[in-house]
Amino acid sequence: MCTVTFISLKEGEYIFTHNRDEKLSRKSSLPPKERTFGKQKLIYPVDADKNGTWFCCDKENRVICILNGAYKKHVSQPPYKKSRGIVVLEAFLHNSFHSWIETVDLRGIEPFTMVLFEKDTLIEFRWDENQKHTSLLPTTQPHIWSSATLYTKDAIHLREKWLAEWLKQHPSSPESLFQFHNYGGESTKETKLKMEIMGSHQTVSITQLHLNKLDRKMKHVNFVSQEKSNLHF
Repeated sequence: MCTVTFISLKEGEYIFTHNRDEKLSRKSSLPPKERTFGKQKLIYPVDADKNGTWFCCDKENRVICILNGAYKKHVSQPPYKKSRGIVVLEAFLHNSFHSWIETVDLRGIEPFTMVLFEKDTLIEFRWDENQKHTSLLPTTQPHIWSSATLYTKDAIHLREKWLAEWLKQHPSSPESLFQFHNYGGESTKETKLKMEIMGSHQTVSITQLHLNKLDRKMKHVNFVSQEKSNLHF
């Protein structure tokens, strides 16, 4: 998995949209709702296989999205110490994502790319199985990430082009970005935004968070169970 976009509508108002691309053999996920992890009240959907998540936020406007792989496709070598989806939840137990990144021990965790957001700061964090790589990104620019385990560098660059073209031709709004993640990309089934590799992987859900300084709205569509949910908190 997956594909993630970040768009700023104006200062203090942002849209995160996440396509979860997964193996067809995995269990169908549970829809997002408020759940307790440790002592934290968090809003997230659940990976029914590992009990972690790929998209999580709290009411302080902290957000994490995760994608499989760092910079290139790696060879999975289980068993790993814990699921990457559990690592997402554990990050929220810290007062600051910055301090968590500095102190977390990721030895024994499969490579990943994380998009983290707190206090109007956007962080790209990659773990390549040996080193941590952290970058601060401008919130005034659109960003798109694609899983290094499913997509080649050429496919990743093509998706960047698709997003730029979409934003030139469509309004920047939650509805438009959801449409982009659902229908965007004129390419093969394997590489378009809502992807499908016959008998192997497909986009199993789209989750979107529209947040501003006053409230948050989360939209979630599960293409396996056909469940839809809208949360306002």
